[in-house]
Amino acid sequence: MSTISRMAIVGAVVVLASGCATYRVHPDFKARHQTLHTVTCLPPDVQVQKVTFTGAYEPMHELYPQVKEYTVAALQQIFEKKGYWWQPLDFSEEALQQDPELRTTLYTLQKVYEEVLKGIAKRQQKRFTYTLGSEVNLVADRANADALLLVKWQAYKKSGGEIAKDVVKSVLIAAATLGSVIAIAPTSEALAFVAVVDANTGDVLWYHTNINTAVDVAQARQVQRTIDRILQPFPKSSAKRVEEEVRRQKAKSRMRPEAVPTSPPAPIPQSP
Repeated sequence: MSTISRMAIVGAVVVLASGCATYRVHPDFKARHQTLHTVTCLPPDVQVQKVTFTGAYEPMHELYPQVKEYTVAALQQIFEKKGYWWQPLDFSEEALQQDPELRTTLYTLQKVYEEVLKGIAKRQQKRFTYTLGSEVNLVADRANADALLLVKWQAYKKSGGEIAKDVVKSVLIAAATLGSVIAIAPTSEALAFVAVVDANTGDVLWYHTNINTAVDVAQARQVQRTIDRILQPFPKSSAKRVEEEVRRQKAKSRMRPEAVPTSPPAPIPQSP
């Protein structure tokens, strides 16, 4: 089975397992979320392939760096807006060469996350209690973060020949159905699997993926919009909620009318 076919099947299963638009949370998420103040993210795991006219699949390595850049920028903007402190960690090739332990940990975490995604798709846990284990501790310590963000992209883009073939198919389908069915598959599709992980225990606290897969990962706006929609249900930080509540109370107090005295003020005694 091709990589793209596996992507489509796994993606469909994950969406169904997620209850369509429903995100998944750890049983203790509500309590443990209160302790999340600082976040960092691992470099997104990106796989983009081009579908050729012959049906072959070619990795588009040239897109990987920009997709990672777009994704990290989107994550930072979203979490800072929700009131979390962003703790960046240098995962550049130069930094990893100087820190072999970090390189090994990064590789291990991405592999473990891939296995966790398979487990989620198969609903291996009756309760949502998936974990990446203690491997997260090194990254958490280096970044001084309470939570780690992991993102895995699986995407494809069609070549010009494949697009032309789809158009021919759609014309034939339209002709066979007297125009009642016009089917043109999207030229680009992608799934993003996003997890928020407890940096102390490695437990997956929150997980979601996109429902609309018509995403072109080569477009920064589409990546931003997709990540934003995935993380829309994720709650604001406890500090942000307290700040907003204080503002609401102040605004409410300013709107109250001043109390009207029910009796005249007492006379001021005169000095002899």
